[in-house]
Amino acid sequence: MLYRIENISKLWLEAELYPNESSLVKQGDKLTVRINGFESTPLEARVIFLSPEYRANSQITVIRAMIDNPELKFKPGMQAQVFFTHSSRTALAIPIDAVIRDGKGTHVYVETGTNTFQPRMVKTGLEDFEQVEISEGLKEGERIAITGAYLLYSEIILKKGTDPMAGHTH
Repeated sequence: MLYRIENISKLWLEAELYPNESSLVKQGDKLTVRINGFESTPLEARVIFLSPEYRANSQITVIRAMIDNPELKFKPGMQAQVFFTHSSRTALAIPIDAVIRDGKGTHVYVETGTNTFQPRMVKTGLEDFEQVEISEGLKEGERIAITGAYLLYSEIILKKGTDPMAGHTH
């Protein structure tokens, strides 16, 4: 046999789950998927398999989902981002750019007055490429710096010569 033609009108997507994420997914669940290079077109995939074991020397579980590919525009081996959208859990989430991570921990800048911001330690939870869950340290409705958070952090260190979170432990 010289050639073997495969039907790629349906593809498998394999994703890795960390231990704290494995309880969020079960067989039959629908996932939102963005294929790299096709970010403007989110797809829907259905979970068809959850591995019963961890990957060797890790605590990562593999899930498999099925993607329809009728136009054959996706190829095996392409990378994708997987989003779980069915979670029954509600949480406070903020844009990932608002979170500052340094040697002292994780903090955000909370508005305390007009154009005045103070650093505050927060505890984070689940995150994706756009948002991060805040499990402690911030209340709904509080205003925070998003796009200028790193600029605020840099300015404080340059002007004062100290870490704004020095002395804080989390």
